Amino acid sequence: MSPPPFRPGYPEELAVLDLDTAETFVLATTRLWAAPHRDPWHPHPDWRGGFRAAGVNSDGAHAFDTLFWIVVAGGHHVLDVRCPRCTRLGADEAWMLQLTGYAQMGRSDLTELALGHWLPATAARAAVVHATIFGSALVAAGLMVPLHRRMSRPATRLASPTHAAPAALH
Repeated sequence: MSPPPFRPGYPEELAVLDLDTAETFVLATTRLWAAPHRDPWHPHPDWRGGFRAAGVNSDGAHAFDTLFWIVVAGGHHVLDVRCPRCTRLGADEAWMLQLTGYAQMGRSDLTELALGHWLPATAARAAVVHATIFGSALVAAGLMVPLHRRMSRPATRLASPTHAAPAALH
């Protein structure tokens, strides 16, 4: 019998308002990083501004950027990273929160497993170091991402997503 599928501890379509400060930081940074790839014809805020405001060191910012370039270059599919104003969590945003929590806990094995959702095994192994540096920089700034988040509303009451199509990041 095969093991159950590995799923993030964050439900897709979770209300963004249910996230704490560290989770919101990771989500906002991810969305701002992806924004120029979603819509390259318009200006976008620099995602690095949040790092400076939160006191996250430049090594953390560089590791985050490198991590996403690895994901974009080696990824299996188009990422569900939503626009900055979307009120619900996308599937790949849930994976980003999960792997950040694993990296912060020093669980490189689980970080690699989460990265495997996006990447082939060799690329996932290469990306672990960047996820770990990013996670450690967040910890140093006092931003701890929990390993899971429960929905505050029953799934039957969720509104339809208020976002455009997922970003084409590949």
